[in-house]
Amino acid sequence: MAIKRNQQMIKINPNLVEDSIPLWKGKLEYPITATEISEQSEWEEIAPHKFMLSEPTGEAESNILNLLDYFTSKKVLEDLPIIGMANEILKEWPTQQITDIDFLKKSLHASITIEKHEVERKELPTTDDRLTFGKIIVNLTDYLLTPPIQFTSNVAWPVEDVIYEHDYDYLDALFFLNSDKLYHSSQNNSKRDAYFLVCNLTFEPLFLVDNDS
Repeated sequence: MAIKRNQQMIKINPNLVEDSIPLWKGKLEYPITATEISEQSEWEEIAPHKFMLSEPTGEAESNILNLLDYFTSKKVLEDLPIIGMANEILKEWPTQQITDIDFLKKSLHASITIEKHEVERKELPTTDDRLTFGKIIVNLTDYLLTPPIQFTSNVAWPVEDVIYEHDYDYLDALFFLNSDKLYHSSQNNSKRDAYFLVCNLTFEPLFLVDNDS
């Protein structure tokens, strides 16, 4: 399926899910099935019980490639409600140009992976490095017991001080800024593998040089 020029594929509610933490939720609106992902065969192990899709194949190949292109082409940035999020973004990145879509499209690099988390996979509480602007996670698992993602205020494991826990529905999308206010973690205690699309939005190093000088 080709992406139409003005097609909005991701819809994020500009209201925070919890006061004072830069986290928003929404939905991916794209005709892809959980089976199209789970039946893929080309998975590369990147950590214990964690794999990334290295190459889409089969009948779903073009559909998956179009989905990935939506993120890598940065079209996704045009669909984020940046104006509605502006106050929270400026708290984390206090420079006026940070809420300008054209600036973000020039300054950010979008890296996208489709991940498989096997049963027993643990994602310990973590935050991202300083180059990371934010992250988008989309649930590609159509399963009632898809492991939730937890946001905490520290790196303790087992998790402590959970600020927010999101129980996923199929194609749920979360967008959150890189922030020292929250860490994210998950653990697959279900009986099935879980699949997620993960998009990291990172600044080119020159952005930080220019803003630190």
